Amino acid sequence: MIAPRQLLRIGSFFCLLGGLMASDTDTLKEAALETLWQVLKNEQGWPKVHAAEALIDCGYAAEIRNFCDAFSPETANSGFPLIGYYRVRARCGSDLHERALWLDHLKRRALDFESPLQVLAIESLAKLQAPLIEEERLKVREFIRTASHENALFGWWLLASNDTPKAQDAVREALAVKEVKSQSRAALVLRMLNSRDSRVLEQLLQTIKEEPPESLAIPHLIAAAACLDRDPARLATWQARLEEIFLSENPASAYQAAQALMKLTLLISPKSLRLRLAHPQPDIRIGTAWLILKSRGLLCDHGS
Repeated sequence: MIAPRQLLRIGSFFCLLGGLMASDTDTLKEAALETLWQVLKNEQGWPKVHAAEALIDCGYAAEIRNFCDAFSPETANSGFPLIGYYRVRARCGSDLHERALWLDHLKRRALDFESPLQVLAIESLAKLQAPLIEEERLKVREFIRTASHENALFGWWLLASNDTPKAQDAVREALAVKEVKSQSRAALVLRMLNSRDSRVLEQLLQTIKEEPPESLAIPHLIAAAACLDRDPARLATWQARLEEIFLSENPASAYQAAQALMKLTLLISPKSLRLRLAHPQPDIRIGTAWLILKSRGLLCDHGS
């Protein structure tokens, strides 16, 4: 039997260890937050958009709104792609009225068949789950009829987010198309829709089985399957595969894996995470920082 004094010492040890672990986690989260702000201020193009979206998701909508107020979206000095700027402004809008104003900017380009920004605008509206009126739905259907197969998936995504019958089925069926861009985009859309249709997971599992391991679609398919699979028996397998993808050198794949890992318990060591925060590819830094800030838990490796 352990003496009371020994129990007190053991308890004190674990309290101290818990405090150290919490301190390490706080330090890592501070580094992640600083990384996102650095990318936002110093990078150009879509990484700037992704950093802003990560910060909004982590509770900094007002700060991003103030940051964007310093720029005119049409001027080159903003560093934002025009569609990306509109998307960020819609995400961080202070109320529904402000959000609607920025969604209207996106809709004008999304429904303009002469606009070179149409595809990007359709994609952004889908990501924002923008509501559509019937006339707008009809124009999105026209876009789907005239767009390439992979671009049409953005249109189906937008319709699916508006509860349009058969829209999600069209995305699911695209998984069977033996083309990397279509499969990757379909997997992304189904993950973002958070589909509960059992046929979606079945098709994802079948496509993963049929695709060669080196296929560039595999990371996107695995990220989607891991997020949609409710079978606890497969959780460890998905976790391991996602962590391997996350630590890869492909920025797009690593970013998708980071998004999926946010739904799981993070088991990657802080040492590895710190290295990823210093990666030369901005989207890898963003994905890592976002993952750290949104993770359900962090492992600690003192002295690393």
